[in-house]
Amino acid sequence: MGEGRDRRVTRCSCRVRAPEEIFRSLLLPRYREAQLGHFAQQIANAVRRWLAEPKDGLFISGPAGTGKTYMACAIVRAVLEAGKPVTFVRCADFYAEIRRTFSIGSEVTEGDVENRYANAPLLVLDDLAAGSLSDHERRCTLNLLDVRWNHLRPTVVTSNLALTEIGTAMDERISSRLRCFVPIVLGGRDRRGR
Repeated sequence: MGEGRDRRVTRCSCRVRAPEEIFRSLLLPRYREAQLGHFAQQIANAVRRWLAEPKDGLFISGPAGTGKTYMACAIVRAVLEAGKPVTFVRCADFYAEIRRTFSIGSEVTEGDVENRYANAPLLVLDDLAAGSLSDHERRCTLNLLDVRWNHLRPTVVTSNLALTEIGTAMDERISSRLRCFVPIVLGGRDRRGR
């Protein structure tokens, strides 16, 4: 921090991160250019309306390759450009972080990891139900969504599965919480093949 002549404290320019630097640190390289404007206007407008007043959550589903992760990253960009905090994590990385806490000598606990994501003002949780769907993954997902839902913290979730499939494959309680989210269903051909 530096001081101006009028004795106000101002942030030193050497400590301010440029928006593109923040995008690079948060987003996967392939998705750093993602923007809501890259989607059909109707879908982009629905997401913008939700972002203007985020409630419970936004559930983005659709077959593989339809742009769910791309949209999640576009949401992260939009939130950061609005100057608000957001946390992005792939479900596989969330589960891996928790598994690492079980290592001998780990100073980070399972609760530490869960709390970091549970307390984020806005969480983007990418690729739900893509893993092994173990009891551990089910429990961690339910705990995370339950805490966020009960504390009115908005969450964006992407998944290849529809809500009924999540209820069957993971847990009906997870599906029940996601039913409170605004649904966005992406369709069409696999974009990766183009």
